[in-house]
Amino acid sequence: RWGSITHSNTYGYDYKYRHISPGSRQQALPGLFFVYKINPYMLRISEDRESFITFLVNLCAIAGGIFAISGLLDSITFNIQMLTKAKEMLLPTRKFDI
Repeated sequence: RWGSITHSNTYGYDYKYRHISPGSRQQALPGLFFVYKINPYMLRISEDRESFITFLVNLCAIAGGIFAISGLLDSITFNIQMLTKAKEMLLPTRKFDI
């Protein structure tokens, strides 16, 4: 067995801070109050290790994505180079006589 299983309840907390300035006439104590709320839901948290085959498939997917993106970038740069060469061939060259 590769993983572990933990049973836990969901919980939440909230805090409230009450500041009372020394010159005020409020009849309450200053303080920091914490309120915890435990929900009646039971959670089953499990952690499992993936198989070696899954790891290899994920590795091949990453390599394929890198290959596809590099091919796309190569195609874009090649087309930009071809467009600039075609533009240079179509435009007349200017000669400056000094």
